[in-house]
Amino acid sequence: MHPKYFRIPKTESRSVVFQNEDEDYFYDTLHYHPEYQLTLIEEGEGTCFIDGNMYPFSKGDIFLLGENQPHVFRSNEVYYQKKGLRCKALTFFFSKTLLQQSIEGLPEGNVYLNDIETLKYGFSLKDENLKNKIRAVSFEQGYRRVLAFLELLLSLLEKEDKNFLSSEIKSALKASQHKRLNDVFDFLMNEYSKEVSLAEAAMVANMTTNAFCKYFKKHTRKTFLEFLNDIRITQACNQLKNPDKNIEAIAMDVGFTNVSNFNRQFKRRNQMSPSGYRKACLSN
Repeated sequence: MHPKYFRIPKTESRSVVFQNEDEDYFYDTLHYHPEYQLTLIEEGEGTCFIDGNMYPFSKGDIFLLGENQPHVFRSNEVYYQKKGLRCKALTFFFSKTLLQQSIEGLPEGNVYLNDIETLKYGFSLKDENLKNKIRAVSFEQGYRRVLAFLELLLSLLEKEDKNFLSSEIKSALKASQHKRLNDVFDFLMNEYSKEVSLAEAAMVANMTTNAFCKYFKKHTRKTFLEFLNDIRITQACNQLKNPDKNIEAIAMDVGFTNVSNFNRQFKRRNQMSPSGYRKACLSN
């Protein structure tokens, strides 16, 4: 996928740029930027694609993204179709310089050096206390916001139950090199619930099947089928939060032709069965 460069509006007078999002659906183009990004999902559900991996997102999720880490938060289709639904998020953008000057430049900050290094991989978590802190920082202004934000960052660094989003960091790549994958990603997000063949995807990319397989694996670190199944499983995770929907029906809805394969693929990705995942969601 071609990650589009996204320029963050900023001035010399702001170390932390705040953005309050309230839209029909979230910005749905894969992009990257040199700033770190901290986002709290206030309303909305969907799938986020971050550095080659996919994760479901919903209200209360907190994401921290590293510099130049390709990402997109794609809202579920219902947000494109049904009026009255809203997608809301509180987002902060900040530079590596802020961390270097305020933490790495002080002797007391040495204890956090290793933790700061892990920020480049990005992570997600759910935490009621941190959610309230993010909201509190959004109401601050000027230097008070910077101080409150740094305290928030320290709280994030100290959390042990973070789910890291990437094992490596991707550099920004030329648009011409990845337009094909961007087209394929859009195609799969629209067609995953149907029977999708490798030949169809290769045709979208305007490549031969063999060439497409190599190209796709190189840039996503997954085979075409693994990537397609990840999309389907991620969509299934969203649907499993509804206790009234039959698991077999969910499997068919997201594109699996038999329940056994759905259960096997779901367990491979989530280390638990669909019924176990549903039980965990409902208990939380």
